[in-house]
Amino acid sequence: VSTQSTGKTEVDEVDEIPVGSIHKLDKNISSCTLEISTKDFRQLIFIFPSKNQSVQKVHETVSMVAFPGEIKSLFAFVHGAVEKSDLDLGWNIYDPLKEFKRMGIPNSRWRISQVNVGYGWCESYPDLLIVPESFSDEKLKEVAHFRSKGRIPALSYLHSNSASITRASQPHVGISDQRCKADEELLGAIRATNYQNSQTLYLLDARPAAAAYGNKVKGAGYENMEGYPNCHFDFLNIPNIHAVRGALQQVVEACNDYSPGNESSWLSSVESSKWLEQIRFILRGSERISRIIIEKQASVFVHCSDGWDRTSQLCSISQIMIDPYFRTFTGFIVLIEKDWCDFGHQFYTRLGHGEKNLSDQRAPIFLQFLDCVWQLMNLLPSAFEFNEDFLLEIWLQLTSCRYGTFLVDKAKERSEMKIREKTISAWQPLLRQKNRFINHFYQESKAPIFPFISGKSVELWKSCYFYWHDWFRNRRKIANSKIDDLFAELAALRKQVQQHPAPSPK
Repeated sequence: VSTQSTGKTEVDEVDEIPVGSIHKLDKNISSCTLEISTKDFRQLIFIFPSKNQSVQKVHETVSMVAFPGEIKSLFAFVHGAVEKSDLDLGWNIYDPLKEFKRMGIPNSRWRISQVNVGYGWCESYPDLLIVPESFSDEKLKEVAHFRSKGRIPALSYLHSNSASITRASQPHVGISDQRCKADEELLGAIRATNYQNSQTLYLLDARPAAAAYGNKVKGAGYENMEGYPNCHFDFLNIPNIHAVRGALQQVVEACNDYSPGNESSWLSSVESSKWLEQIRFILRGSERISRIIIEKQASVFVHCSDGWDRTSQLCSISQIMIDPYFRTFTGFIVLIEKDWCDFGHQFYTRLGHGEKNLSDQRAPIFLQFLDCVWQLMNLLPSAFEFNEDFLLEIWLQLTSCRYGTFLVDKAKERSEMKIREKTISAWQPLLRQKNRFINHFYQESKAPIFPFISGKSVELWKSCYFYWHDWFRNRRKIANSKIDDLFAELAALRKQVQQHPAPSPK
């Protein structure tokens, strides 16, 4: 076996490869080799004896289990059938009603709408939606016809100062600048729910202006501001899924290239990929949302095209900056369940689970979110209750197809396929090992975080992109072991002090 990802020509041992993580399989009969590429950046070449038919048989067998072509044939369902203990562990962490209550909802300005119960109205939205108290369900249905995929403006987060973050998809405006009175009234009602600052609602479109205008030609686009008084509109210039996919591919290729010629150009290769630039755009957009909420006490409305990629990134990262609860172990899980799983991020489509053909709809959007969270952790090491290993394990669960949490595109599919009943939650193994993921440097604080975001502070997440490289894994293992030993000694000293307190002065 040889592997490009370790920089060695031969290795004696290979880590297990979840079949669900395989995204490309190439055989070469003439050279008797089988090359496996995985979603977690491994590239493995298996060399078979010459004139041996095993390469063909292995290729067929691996293809059959790695690319079943349908969700119900993925390994997560097999795993769920054989696992006998703690099947509910992880699935019950996020309770929408409990999270609504934590935000003080329902109240005199916001209500829980059941218009989407059963997902008969919008398959990619939660069954329970938070909308302004003054706005009826009948009018919500009018808005649904005006918004792409029926994804109406709905509450993502309510701050204690009454400022809110709402999210949606793009409007069906078109080149003739169509308007929808019900949609205009809904955004007006959202602005009015803020009793601290109802003068201005900030409408932030995650896309570049040129991309949003291009969508107008297709019958969609962005809001005609003539119909939205007291609203401030702006673009955040975050690239689309195709740019994200290309950027990550260049980063991975640069990281896996151990040729002598790459040594002098490695940093420029990473920079030219524009991956770090995209990370900065997302972080700056999220910081802008956070500062509007905290400093201006104004509400923010966010959308991109369909509202399940860049919108999820911006809404969730801004909440991490604003609310310390989402920087805790439990809160972070709740945030992912709420703003990614329930609001319809397309995990199946973006990751290409079980699909042999490399669709142009694949894109590492959720990994990019995890990368942004790591950037915040790297800049503010004591702000998070969990550590880097927690993010890395989530990433590995994301790509493995072992668990049901990141398996489907829509909340409706979760319900219809009985994902909770037939698969295991990705949080189960993480909860069982919670002590491993505790950040020793964590200092609880109720303050928002606004780190310095620039080309000087945003770095390549080496622990992720070099995860399988032996030289880096060994370095991390030694460093983590030393840190664990130091904190174990500190805990022992504290225990001694408690057992033998210093005598009080006479």
